[in-house]
Amino acid sequence: MADDEKLHLMIPPRRSLIGPALDFIVSYSKSLGADERRLEALRDKASRALSMVIGNYSLGKSSHQLRFALSETAGTMTVEIFNRGVPLIGSDTARLGMELSQGKGASPFFEKISVQNRGRQGQVVSLRMRLGRGAMPERTAAGEKEDAIGDDEITVRPLMEGEEGALSQLFYHVYEYNYINEMVYYPEKMAGMIKKGNLISVAAALKDGRLVGHLGLKRWNDNPPVYEPCLGLTDPTVKGRGLFRKLLTRIMEISDTIPMHYCFFDFVTNHVLSQKLVAEYSPCEVALFVGCQAMETQARLEELGIGEDPRESNRFSILYSVIPKIEKPFGDEVLLPNNIGEMTGFLLKPLNVSWSPAPRFNLLEEGGSYLMNCEPLQASVLFDLEEPGLTAIDNIISDWRELKKEGYQYAAVEVPLDLYGLGTLYDTLAEQGFFIAGFVPYHRSSRLGFRFQALASAKVDFSEIRLYTEQAQKLAAVIKEDYERNHKV
Repeated sequence: MADDEKLHLMIPPRRSLIGPALDFIVSYSKSLGADERRLEALRDKASRALSMVIGNYSLGKSSHQLRFALSETAGTMTVEIFNRGVPLIGSDTARLGMELSQGKGASPFFEKISVQNRGRQGQVVSLRMRLGRGAMPERTAAGEKEDAIGDDEITVRPLMEGEEGALSQLFYHVYEYNYINEMVYYPEKMAGMIKKGNLISVAAALKDGRLVGHLGLKRWNDNPPVYEPCLGLTDPTVKGRGLFRKLLTRIMEISDTIPMHYCFFDFVTNHVLSQKLVAEYSPCEVALFVGCQAMETQARLEELGIGEDPRESNRFSILYSVIPKIEKPFGDEVLLPNNIGEMTGFLLKPLNVSWSPAPRFNLLEEGGSYLMNCEPLQASVLFDLEEPGLTAIDNIISDWRELKKEGYQYAAVEVPLDLYGLGTLYDTLAEQGFFIAGFVPYHRSSRLGFRFQALASAKVDFSEIRLYTEQAQKLAAVIKEDYERNHKV
């Protein structure tokens, strides 16, 4: 049984809390249909096991809380007690087994107690009780739940006023509290954005009103008008029905009716599903943010039933793409240092932008200024280099050095292209292990910017970055070469 299918409880390891913990265990057993004799025996045996484990906590220095998990499979209930105190040794286990056999209900209800070692995670003490008649049937399999929902029962429509809370619940069911944009857990914030016209929200709903999918169109800028299709997800119980394609089609239809210079996408590259769908709208892939996100903030493909997650990487990457809605949203031409232009100039052609070599005397001045935006949840930092200058770059390098000591794993430096000194900036950052990421709309405006990036001790395997289009794959190859050239081991 998967760990997330179990019922968990955590308590401070104090003897005064054994009673409430036993009430919790017995109530769970009662809900499964256990009779009174079993309930009485369970309370006695669980009390003895908890007392021994809590006693071992008091002998050591552990600061961990006591956790236990309850589950039921095929008519057998299991109580697992996670010991992070002093380990139980053979004599402890034998003594506990003897106490349990002598306690109330020393009957065939119970299997032999087991103690499993888990290395640095401590031990698990397991107590199993057969429930007998009256046990609750097992839950319906996911496949049966899917089959119970017909395609004609799902409607794609605007999110209705007052449904923002239900949308928050949908995000919880898919991501729990780990979705990258915390706004989705504040229904009132989403409602406010919709009312102001800053978010156009399209939902997929069943006939009973339950939401099973969503995709939004968020306005980031008024002058020029810039939007992002975002906040997309579908309930795993309706996977394989092309629901996300329907949501995307509707959002892109809406985008065609709104005056805008461009819209942009960012794709998590642990899969190509969304990239493949958006490829039909001719996106321009312009940047790849390598290892910029913590895996904890992304839904697992295995859990969603749509594939396997990377095994050799501990952080996810983002592919950044732009879909122009006017002919030249970023102007005609930019100046680039030869080395950057030769590496990345091919990315500009789909945007109808050409590049010319920057003059050799295009050097950085003293001073400069930047803003620092830290994202602790992602263990990442963005340095917005508003005015490139030697002092500002030295300070960025110093800040990044300190942030790495605090556990930060990803850093990015973004700079507008219409200012001097990009070549010197690149050379200086490359000496510190930074490598190219690609082009970005600077502050989501009509100014193009460039992003450099760096990784700390994060483990990222380029072969596990999954990309759909040839343009994106070519971009990844260029970035990998630059990474390997500049990365400091």
